[in-house]
Amino acid sequence: MTAPPDIYDRVVATPEWAADLGALNRTLIDSLQDAGLPAQFGGSPFYRHMQNDSILDGKFTTRDAVKRRRLCEIAQLGRTLFEIGVNGGHGILLQKHANPDLKCTGIDLCQSVGEGNPRADIYCPVAMHWLTARFPGDMDFLIGSSANLLPDYAARHQGSRIDLLRIDGARSLYYSDFMALKPLLHDGSLIVFDDPRWSSTRTAVTRLMAEGLLTPDPRFSDPDHLFISDPVMRLAR
Repeated sequence: MTAPPDIYDRVVATPEWAADLGALNRTLIDSLQDAGLPAQFGGSPFYRHMQNDSILDGKFTTRDAVKRRRLCEIAQLGRTLFEIGVNGGHGILLQKHANPDLKCTGIDLCQSVGEGNPRADIYCPVAMHWLTARFPGDMDFLIGSSANLLPDYAARHQGSRIDLLRIDGARSLYYSDFMALKPLLHDGSLIVFDDPRWSSTRTAVTRLMAEGLLTPDPRFSDPDHLFISDPVMRLAR
């Protein structure tokens, strides 16, 4: 007997997903080509960093297949998502398709970090605008440094709850980003730290565990092999 497809397989097999992904990618490409720039983007859950293949018909990266599936599974476990590091918007789009009721907030610096790097200053605001238009009333975006904006955001949203927090911004800020939004988390919140290949990711997660603030969620992360994939954490009791 063939096992039923999981949520990720169901999402990416729908014509609605294909239409939205194609429309978002076309919009991102146009934003760079209109500026006379090559259509290259920062790494995302779907595409390689600065890949030369067009994201309109390029294959999804095999390396991030686990990431994509887990994002879909996690998206179904909450009603509010806060994503630090919007980039091209692909992560938010995937999670929104996995859970159409999801209310999403995102923050990104929307800046390029120098010559030869992706022009997020051009395409990231475009992604935010596209998502806002596609899902009216379900998207809220902040442009600027998480170090500067998150403490004020938390202060202005006392009483609000973040069910799902994905930390994928500046890796040097992973610890402080979590601490800034911690007042809005609750016992059922899930916190995903992107890309444990970087030592700064592992350092931030290890520190938060040592301080008794976070513990791995056993549904997604084996404590003995925590950094094989993006650690999925919850508040320690």
